[in-house]
Amino acid sequence: MSVEVNINTKGGGLSPKRIVAILLTLIVGVGVVIGYPYYDLYMAGEDYNVVSETENLKIYVEKEVKFSELGNYMEEKGWISDGGSFLKVAEHKKRLNAIMLPGLQTISKNWNNKELVNQLYLAKDKGEVRLTFNNVRLKSELAKRLGESTSATEQEFLDLLTDDEYCAKKGFSAETIMTMFLPDTYQVYYKSGAEEIILKLADEYKKFWSDENKAKATALGLTQSEVSILASIVQAEQGQKTDEQPRIAGLYLNRIRKGMRLESDPTLVFANGDFSITWVKDIHKEKDSPYNTYMYAGLPPGPINLPAKHAVQSVLDAEEHDYIFMCAKPKTGGYHNFAKTYKQHLVYAREYQKWNRERQKKSKKK
Repeated sequence: MSVEVNINTKGGGLSPKRIVAILLTLIVGVGVVIGYPYYDLYMAGEDYNVVSETENLKIYVEKEVKFSELGNYMEEKGWISDGGSFLKVAEHKKRLNAIMLPGLQTISKNWNNKELVNQLYLAKDKGEVRLTFNNVRLKSELAKRLGESTSATEQEFLDLLTDDEYCAKKGFSAETIMTMFLPDTYQVYYKSGAEEIILKLADEYKKFWSDENKAKATALGLTQSEVSILASIVQAEQGQKTDEQPRIAGLYLNRIRKGMRLESDPTLVFANGDFSITWVKDIHKEKDSPYNTYMYAGLPPGPINLPAKHAVQSVLDAEEHDYIFMCAKPKTGGYHNFAKTYKQHLVYAREYQKWNRERQKKSKKK
């Protein structure tokens, strides 16, 4: 049994219209296969990718990151919605090996991926970083903090801070140069050199020392550096209850005016170079150092820490009174009793010692 299949039409073979339709279908199909990647790339480039409720979003890139990894990095941080589409555009623009430096960048939610790649590429070498330093006592500590946040090294900063000639050009001595640095958070360019960053911080110092503050220092009979040195002692004595700082500043100013030694325990800790000391003893007072204010009258030659702006201001706006002694006050969590006479000071001292002994006994029982 045989079956014949006749595919011929009346006119014999496929009609011209049928052939054209088949060819068009084939052309469109091939076009779709070939053109889809370009279409996909076009759509990726047009995609508005930035996740932000505001027009601009500030992002902080914490480390050096290649553009080949930047899309996923930003998506993981929640800054963009699709790291893959960013990567497609970056690859097309041959940006994959470009490196984004650590720093602060601003991206706009109105940028599509093409604009996002272009703008970040242009900003890749201009990253701003947040430079924060506080709780600093030594030059080595400051140099380390500055070196951790910028491309300049710790040693480059330390070399400048210990260079007598360089310090003199800035109007300081090697001992007082630390008073130029006011703890805060600053924005600097990551690729700035050590000297450029120091100059930036010097500008902030100049802003703080307005004509009004300079006049206040003059009225106290102190230089700007001496104000900061005293502020460092005030801060070390009272770092928690900052509202008490102006009163403590007034106390030390009274002692200076009377020619009395400051007898500040934190200066002994600094003089001994052992910051683990929590209770100053008589042996610590034997350390021969210009920072030992039990041994030498007047202010030490430099600050014993970097005082915050409010501590410096507390000296400039010191409280006027007749107190020359102070002692920790029981049950206050850090406040002090102040006295005008040594006799009254001893009363407060015994009061505190008794309270402290009782507290320790209760603690041991627990």
